[in-house]
Amino acid sequence: MMMLCVIQMILSSEQLAVVRKYTDAYRIDQDKLVAYLQKHRTIKLEVFSYCSKVSKRSMGSRGYSVFLNESTYSTVDRDTFMRRIPFYFFQVPFGGDTRTGLSKVFPSDRKKTMTAEDYEAFYTDLEWMFYDLHLPLTTIYDYLGDQFTTPSLENKRGRFGSFLTSSILEEHGLSGREAFPMWRHYLHLCQELGWTDYTPQRFISAYNFALEASGLDPILYRPLKDYIITYYTRIDDTYVFRGNFPCDKNGVPIMRWTTVRVQNAASIEFSGEKSRCGELRILLGPKTRIHIREFYENEDDGTEIDRSSVEFIEEPLMWRQIYAGPQTMEFNHNALKQARIEHKLKQSDVAFAIGTSVRTYQKWESGETIPDGHNLLRLMNWLNISDPQELVIYDDYSDE
Repeated sequence: MMMLCVIQMILSSEQLAVVRKYTDAYRIDQDKLVAYLQKHRTIKLEVFSYCSKVSKRSMGSRGYSVFLNESTYSTVDRDTFMRRIPFYFFQVPFGGDTRTGLSKVFPSDRKKTMTAEDYEAFYTDLEWMFYDLHLPLTTIYDYLGDQFTTPSLENKRGRFGSFLTSSILEEHGLSGREAFPMWRHYLHLCQELGWTDYTPQRFISAYNFALEASGLDPILYRPLKDYIITYYTRIDDTYVFRGNFPCDKNGVPIMRWTTVRVQNAASIEFSGEKSRCGELRILLGPKTRIHIREFYENEDDGTEIDRSSVEFIEEPLMWRQIYAGPQTMEFNHNALKQARIEHKLKQSDVAFAIGTSVRTYQKWESGETIPDGHNLLRLMNWLNISDPQELVIYDDYSDE
């Protein structure tokens, strides 16, 4: 009778040290993990449940990343698995105050488009960051979270107060997980440029500086929509936009990297620290003009396409003016004419209704003269114009 012999591959002292250092002995049976690794040349998904001390029915941590499943984990050889133990298992030890680990940077796959090759590339990047760049695990896992996550509700409100309240219907700013591919690219650019600041104080700003230094187009950051699908609100003499906006080292917004263009503002300030979502506040002046970038609609499903990213830079930019200071306002005689036509009225009808001559009204429509304040109110009343901005000329904006 032939006997099947199982040849065990004894782990080295260095490999055993990796197991002891990066797995949580409270949740992981380290001896069972070692035994499995010494018995198998290829490591399957089953290894995690095999060595976990925590029941699958438990709501708590099992000692390994909850993101590891049939879709996100592929069988690897033992040497590769050993190199990735710090990523698969590392968490704050039992009793720690802050949870960390793979969940902080794991790719977001809401559209279910990621492949095994995509996940393999992700793990390869983690190995490069940890073993080649010598970034600590806590830095890899927590740097972006610290950059993008507002630590408390008080900070979320910003130093200006809570003018824009959060809603589940609002668009939300960038998260650390979403920004991980950007950080990976930034680190590669740093290698090419000879830069060593791998964890800059304001990541989105440093990334754009690196893109420009490499001859690439920077990312343009747009305001986020609120629950009524607007990009901004006006509070007295201030326009407020919410979003992630790049700033210089002094916290001054770098407006050329946004989809908001401002001329002659009294002041521009941003409440967000680091790369966090905050409030961009533009204090209006008598000659202020504000334009925002228009977006395109997806013809297939009606969803909005963000054309601010570098892959869409060849498209012509479209800007819409949303504010004109009082000293920049010009009467839009064409809008007056259009309002009359929409109400199916003759020039004489409008002139009679507001108590002026037909010739005077004709001069307003032709642009020869403009109505005074009293007559403007009468016109708005009769033509059902609720907002005087409808009778203001707004010009186009060009980056040129």
